[in-house]
Amino acid sequence: MRDVQRLVLARQLQALEDTLQDLRSTVEGFARIAALHDRQVHAAANIIPDLKLPTGALRACMPLPMPSIAECIDGLKQIRLMYADELALKRAIVDQLTYDSTAEDLAALQALFIAEPNIPAATVADVLSLVLVTIKEAKV
Repeated sequence: MRDVQRLVLARQLQALEDTLQDLRSTVEGFARIAALHDRQVHAAANIIPDLKLPTGALRACMPLPMPSIAECIDGLKQIRLMYADELALKRAIVDQLTYDSTAEDLAALQALFIAEPNIPAATVADVLSLVLVTIKEAKV
């Protein structure tokens, strides 16, 4: 009976170790995504000096006030920093998990990973379309 208990405990510990390793690899994947965002911000910042603002007549035809490209990039930087801070927090929490973590700790961790910031896809599409329109008009 004791051997069965040890075997069950060993398998549970292995399953927990596998789960923690999967969690660490997921967090590392998020870190790679954050690094890609850094590169995109840098590339977008390099585009700004090459852009020309729309003329007054062209701007008058625009239905809504449009933020400048610099304002859009600043907003993207803020969003990227938000995600990077969240990633750092999650990484620190995952690193603190141990075999003796309680079910409550794991449930709180699960809630943390489920509660991702949710930016509606329509809002993202609107912002990107505004940026693309501004870039196209500036090149005209």
